[in-house]
Amino acid sequence: MIYKETMQRVSQKVNQNAKNIEKIAITESYTVGSKVKEMFRVLIKHDKFVFNKLFSIKEHNKQEVVTAFTGMLEMSRRNKVSTKQEDLFGDILVEKSKKKEY
Repeated sequence: MIYKETMQRVSQKVNQNAKNIEKIAITESYTVGSKVKEMFRVLIKHDKFVFNKLFSIKEHNKQEVVTAFTGMLEMSRRNKVSTKQEDLFGDILVEKSKKKEY
């Protein structure tokens, strides 16, 4: 009787671990660098883009959007792009920075 109960508990743990491993395997990881490259590719074709449309929360998971947002902030800090947001929680317009010529 004890052996049977022990085997059932072990079986349940094995099944739960298999489900957890499956979740881990499906999870994608994003780097700030990869998102910066993705944004630069868009800026090569177009002078500007709307961040909220490129990285829509409907089409991308939260981790990817946050990583991309971090990349956008870094690009802005390094003066690679300029950003503009007219309203609180409104669209964020990202443009190539204008190079100053003297």
